[in-house]
Amino acid sequence: MQPPSEQPTYSERFNWVIVFVFVAAIGSCGLVALPVAVYGYRSHVTRERVAETRQTMRVLAGGIGECASQSPPGGTRLPPTALPVPLALASVSGRRYHSSVSDWQDEAYRCARFTLGSAQSAQLQWLRTSDTEGYVRATVDVNGDMTPDWILEQTVQCGADGRCTIGEPSDRR
Repeated sequence: MQPPSEQPTYSERFNWVIVFVFVAAIGSCGLVALPVAVYGYRSHVTRERVAETRQTMRVLAGGIGECASQSPPGGTRLPPTALPVPLALASVSGRRYHSSVSDWQDEAYRCARFTLGSAQSAQLQWLRTSDTEGYVRATVDVNGDMTPDWILEQTVQCGADGRCTIGEPSDRR
């Protein structure tokens, strides 16, 4: 046993308890903060990629509308359905896809004069539903689980006067 003068006083023991509690609290907050930080980052990346995809869809839908408005009177207005780019969702699942000019060779993409010079986060496709209606579809899988996180669609409708209108993108989760 230590002599009374060498034993820690009550306040010294209390200080060590406070330090221990403080360290434990910080450590447990770190365990909670990490998943919150990861969730926040993923949410940010998802919002960023969806916004980028919406912009790309607007450009493609606008090009399809221009293409259709220049078709001869009485003929088919909108180009036929095109293959998706990339062909497999796996190519954009949890990653970006760098398309090549050859990916955009379907009639619809050529008529719209559409190619991408940068990497894309979504699988894009033009789908014609009638001679005067169709839509651009984008399928986004941010987390890489091969299940779409977002499916965005943007309509293109052409009237008898040859004018085409582009709708607002709609989205499904």
